[in-house]
Amino acid sequence: MIFIIAACVPPTEQEYFEINVDYSDPGLRKILELEVRQELDSLLLFVSHPNPTYRLITAKSFASFQAPEAIDSMVKLLNDPFIEVKTAAAFTLGQIGAPSSADELLKAFSQQDSIDVNNTFNNAVLEAMGKIGPESYLNAIATVNTYRSSDTLLVLGQAHAIYQYGLRSIFDPEGDKTMVKFVTGNYPLSVQKIAAQYFFRFENANIDETKFQLLKVMKEHKDPDVRMALATAITRKGYQDLQSEILDFYSTEKDYRVKCNILRQIHKYPYISIVENVLREISNVNEKVGLCAAEYLMENGNGYDAPVYLDYVKSDLNPFIKIKVYQSLMKNSGRGSGSRYTATAALKEMALDESLNQYVRAEALIGLAEDYRSTPFIIEQFKSDNPSILKTRTVESLVKILKSKEYVPNATKKEIAVFIEKAITEGTGGMVSAATAAFNDEELKFADQFENLDFLTNTLNRLVIPNEIETYNELNAAIAKINGREKPEPKVSDNIKPINWDLFDQYSAFPEIRISTNKGEIVIRLFKNEAPHSVMNIIELVKSGYYNNKYFHRVIPNFVAQTGCPDGDGYGSLDYTIRSELNNVHYNDEGYVGYASAGLHTESTQWFVTYSPTPHLDGKYSLFGKVLGSMDIVDQLEVGDKISRISITN
Repeated sequence: MIFIIAACVPPTEQEYFEINVDYSDPGLRKILELEVRQELDSLLLFVSHPNPTYRLITAKSFASFQAPEAIDSMVKLLNDPFIEVKTAAAFTLGQIGAPSSADELLKAFSQQDSIDVNNTFNNAVLEAMGKIGPESYLNAIATVNTYRSSDTLLVLGQAHAIYQYGLRSIFDPEGDKTMVKFVTGNYPLSVQKIAAQYFFRFENANIDETKFQLLKVMKEHKDPDVRMALATAITRKGYQDLQSEILDFYSTEKDYRVKCNILRQIHKYPYISIVENVLREISNVNEKVGLCAAEYLMENGNGYDAPVYLDYVKSDLNPFIKIKVYQSLMKNSGRGSGSRYTATAALKEMALDESLNQYVRAEALIGLAEDYRSTPFIIEQFKSDNPSILKTRTVESLVKILKSKEYVPNATKKEIAVFIEKAITEGTGGMVSAATAAFNDEELKFADQFENLDFLTNTLNRLVIPNEIETYNELNAAIAKINGREKPEPKVSDNIKPINWDLFDQYSAFPEIRISTNKGEIVIRLFKNEAPHSVMNIIELVKSGYYNNKYFHRVIPNFVAQTGCPDGDGYGSLDYTIRSELNNVHYNDEGYVGYASAGLHTESTQWFVTYSPTPHLDGKYSLFGKVLGSMDIVDQLEVGDKISRISITN
């Protein structure tokens, strides 16, 4: 294995013809239409087409189609004379995920010259091997030492392979060592980023012997993506001999994302030694830092210090931060304490205040769920004409009460059960999804609260596909669990939207959309030729005015800001879906734009922007654009911010 991957074998000389991806070609349009309709046999015919561009687009189609029946055809394309075709085939085999393809990938790799342009192909083979290779291959891949730091594609492929093994919970000490070498050595930034992400993502990665090397990189590296990833990896370990180093680094760090990552892991150090540092950050000029500090108090607070926490709740403090501080008091103070009483009163006042953003009011309900005695109040606030976010959060807060580690009286459980049945029977998709979580929790045994569960099946039958496909699949799985059956196969969309070719012809390869929000304008460049279905969908929605007055319903610092839900609660969709477009591209930077998804081919209207590299999304979420020069506006977004309109620049 080591010999094969490290070997340099001169390639067979081939006559080269340029591949030309021009979607005005009727043949290419036919291939994409076959992909949309999932016509397997007809699509497979193009694998042997004499036009290499057709073979290329067919291979890329199967990366999203992911039909096991295409494996043999993709294996044949590993020997295609065109590098683009064979690279696409290697990527697709990794996407299909069949371990039986690993040996074929290995054979194809061994025929390539490591100093040739075929490194593009070798890169794809290595990453695919990380997705499907046997555990024994990881050590062999990690210990290859014939690649030079200047062999960017090879070392990047090696890094991606080790990372992909990690996503399968497969680790090897040699993999850890190689990733340390990449992040601390003189390697290209792209390689350092994926190595840093490896230590960010996987707590199983061992850094005990290399912590000082990584600490040095964290403190000195110019790129915040590397610093923020290593900040998580190092702080999470709770090394006592590094605590002062981490706190000193935090005090001088300028990037809010790095600070957020440290705050999320600082609980690994003794409360008494860091709480004052955290409390100062409640009022940080960057509200995302303040929110992370408040979340620390919520998860790790001390009831004895509750009066001190209240001193930091100033009148001009961001309301979401206020709620988290109050929630920390609810969670960490005794039931009869004055602090809990004060927090409960404040949260009720915010939940009732119609002058506040509806998302703030909804979050206040979640805060109140820290005390089961809030149950009557939460139920009383439910109104059928409330915004969807308030209705969904009402259900979520009641389910949170059920899951509380504190004692919850049977009478309260019954009161919640009555409400949940009504929410499932009459409620929106978001309400049903939120309620379903109670039935999926095995410890709750929530089904025992009901004499008759027919209302679950009746609700399942009334759900509309594909609008409520995510809700349908969640509820169907819950019903199966209750009845002791295996989890059913997910329901698939019965209305896949075709590509609008007339509209496609009106736009350049990189059209731009300009998103006007209450925080400023965000500009996104769309990748039409890389993701034609995805781009045409969003352009059609923009032209129809669909996104006008839509909210950013989900904002997670250092992860994503998400919008596009018709209901505003994250559970909604329109009456169609589009095909996933899972291409050989990477979420290796901030500002990438992708579609939200509940599984293959469930994309519709919701999309997100990343705040940092997110390689765990690679090959799983359709990537179709990139923010241009306006990440400062994206950084300011918070839940409840609104899009006023979107325009298109061709």
